[in-house]
Amino acid sequence: MLAKEKALEVATQAPAEDFSPVVLRQPIYIIADAPCQDPEPKILPLAQIAAQLRDAAMRRLLESHNALQEIQTRIAQERAEREQKLEIAHATIAVLQTQLTNLDAERAQYEKSVQILLTGGEREQMLAQLQVSFNARQIELESEIQAAEHALANLNYEHYAAIIGEEVELQLLNTDIETLTQAAPEVAKNIEHELAAPFHLERAIALAHEGQLADAEHELQQAQAGKLSETDIAAAETAILEAKRRAHARELIASIQAVGTENAGAVLQLKRLALRAENLGVASNVATFLNRALKLARATATERYREATIQADYLASQGFIPCVGDGRIEAWQQTRQGWTLIELWSYQQGVWVGHRPRARVTRTDIPRRVRRSRWFKHMADHRPQTADDNQASSVVGDAASQDNGNMTLRSSPSSGHAA
Repeated sequence: MLAKEKALEVATQAPAEDFSPVVLRQPIYIIADAPCQDPEPKILPLAQIAAQLRDAAMRRLLESHNALQEIQTRIAQERAEREQKLEIAHATIAVLQTQLTNLDAERAQYEKSVQILLTGGEREQMLAQLQVSFNARQIELESEIQAAEHALANLNYEHYAAIIGEEVELQLLNTDIETLTQAAPEVAKNIEHELAAPFHLERAIALAHEGQLADAEHELQQAQAGKLSETDIAAAETAILEAKRRAHARELIASIQAVGTENAGAVLQLKRLALRAENLGVASNVATFLNRALKLARATATERYREATIQADYLASQGFIPCVGDGRIEAWQQTRQGWTLIELWSYQQGVWVGHRPRARVTRTDIPRRVRRSRWFKHMADHRPQTADDNQASSVVGDAASQDNGNMTLRSSPSSGHAA
């Protein structure tokens, strides 16, 4: 009974939490996809990776080259400004030195003027004043020279210190470019071509104006390797084409002047040069020289043809059929074997010289140039017809449609008239 009461009393006095049941709880873990976790990496082809690396190398190299160009431009401007300041400082010191050197002569001139213009105590007072003033001026000039030399020394120090810093800066950039070039040599080569293209283009135009066509074309090829506009390339090509036209014109003018207008065949040579000038598109450039030479050559050829007709008339009176060209007379005769070249006359050093062919020249049909000769036409019109003449006429008629003789002689196209 007492034990039960005691237990009831303890239970009444004890807090309720001492008798609460103990429950062991297990931790609950919630697993969810966290947004910060990276997805599984995607497999890229090696070609795509190489392209990305090439783009990165190109970007880095372009940035480095642009930075280098900007720094070089800035360094050149700053160095020019410093050098200009140094020149001004040197000029200032030179002016002060000249003034100090001329000070004694100026003092002597003043003293001479005082000796002439003033007398007595006034002269002595003025001489004393001159002494004081020139001494003060000398001290002032020496002080200014000293200050200018000190400023020049500071400018020199700043100039050479800046040069050292600039060289270090350039060296670091060049080292960076060399590292990138070693990592991507092909990309570096392409970028070098692009950056050098404007220089090559400018050089090509300059060489074209100087007449160095081979070097200009080589520089243009180098420029075309870079990314230049079509307008710039077209301008360079136009400059080279104009230079070629001027070169062709100079060459043709020299050839025209080399032609002896008094020689036989000069008109034909000049006409060939005129045709070449038209094909090269420089006819207007050589027209003055060509027309003058043609005028002289035609006048000489006309006189030469007049003399040739006199000789041809004599040969015709001897029974030959002459054919006159520029500086050449052929005497033909009809024989039983056909038409035979009997004698040749050529214009040499102002006289007509006759000689016989080394080998006998005989043709079954008459040459076309002889058929066009007025002496042949005169003979055909006034000679009485015979059986042999009828046969010869038939031969002449056949030769009009077919002229394939075995003789090769050079003559002017204008064999029956003046060249």
